[in-house]
Amino acid sequence: MTEKNKGNSDLAKGVFLYISFSVLGPLLSIGAAGYILDRVFDTKPFILLGSVLLAYVVSNFLVFKRIKKFNASLDEYKKEKNVETTDLKDLTNEEQKEEIKQN
Repeated sequence: MTEKNKGNSDLAKGVFLYISFSVLGPLLSIGAAGYILDRVFDTKPFILLGSVLLAYVVSNFLVFKRIKKFNASLDEYKKEKNVETTDLKDLTNEEQKEEIKQN
């Protein structure tokens, strides 16, 4: 595996882990709090449903915040390298073709 592919793989793993935990973290923590509050106040399932809805909102906020940051870094990279998005697609396809030929 080339160094660039390893970097892309690490980036993909990082994004996957962040998105997974930004969805599961609020769901499990806020959902657990809602479940406990439902049992304490004997209001099953209303607080739990409200907490799951709140966890959904928090998860979406975290994911969109990360996507916005990722897009900003991608725009910065494009400005730095002075390439267009279509050029990036062509570049990666050409590099993949070259790598296939080498193997």
